[in-house]
Amino acid sequence: EIHTNYHTTPAREKYHIKNYKHKVHGKYTEGTKTPKGLNMIEAGGSIYKYISLPIYDIAFMIIMGYHETDIAKILNSEYNLNLNPKQVGYRVIEFFKGLQNARVLLMKPILQDILIEFPNIKKDDFYEIFKYFRIFAPDLELFKAFFENLNFKQVKKLIRQKDFAWDNLKQLAEDLRDPTKIKGVSKSQWVEWLIKNEPNLNICKILGLDIKDSHSASSTISRIIQSSSQLFGNSKSEAVRYYRRIKTIDYRLQDISLEWIYTRKFNLKTKGSWNLARFHNKFFGSFNIPYEDLDSMSIDELIKFKGKIT
Repeated sequence: EIHTNYHTTPAREKYHIKNYKHKVHGKYTEGTKTPKGLNMIEAGGSIYKYISLPIYDIAFMIIMGYHETDIAKILNSEYNLNLNPKQVGYRVIEFFKGLQNARVLLMKPILQDILIEFPNIKKDDFYEIFKYFRIFAPDLELFKAFFENLNFKQVKKLIRQKDFAWDNLKQLAEDLRDPTKIKGVSKSQWVEWLIKNEPNLNICKILGLDIKDSHSASSTISRIIQSSSQLFGNSKSEAVRYYRRIKTIDYRLQDISLEWIYTRKFNLKTKGSWNLARFHNKFFGSFNIPYEDLDSMSIDELIKFKGKIT
């Protein structure tokens, strides 16, 4: 018989010898009474022989980057045992579902704390931490295994995002890789920011960009908009004008007045006909549509005019 795992082999072995009698420590016993299969001698290596191991020591050595072979050698030396790497491996599987999973469970929280505690840590410094863990990964591939296949730069970027939480890392990673999203953010959210004319520094902070001055933030957001095939405009100001025009017409199609739109939705602080007209011309001046004309257009006229904008 050929078996592919170590669970079925002893069972079949015992089945074939169940009618045999065996001499164990000077006494005869039937094969079914000693669940060792053909290996009847105590401590003879049966997989069912359970050996107590210092699991906390094993966990600490896994954190330090040791493999099963190293762990077995150290335990044999410190506890006067006679272990082999497979026995250590079985115990790692039992408690942690495998060495790689153990690394994720035990090492990942330490790395998370370091990244949060030192948000400006450099990549080279992080290399040194991995060396401390006895891991030499030139491209930090193990780092990717810990953090949803993201590289060091991407993880740092996500950490800087507003309301970041490690529990949301998987979703944030998917958003970052989603081709339908712009810098990990949906088009609808970008349009909402543009309609609100969200401050550039706020957007940079939400995106996790380490930008502190308004000039750099302005040029960065404009570059993102310009390079995106999903957003209209070569700059943020142009995109704001475009999406506010569209939103204005959508509101007007609901019979909402321009005064309400400009003051309530676009945050125009000072009312009055002169201020309303001046604000209106920022968005519709190039179309030669006065404030009063747009405010009194019929549904058909608004639909026709919206077609010219888009």
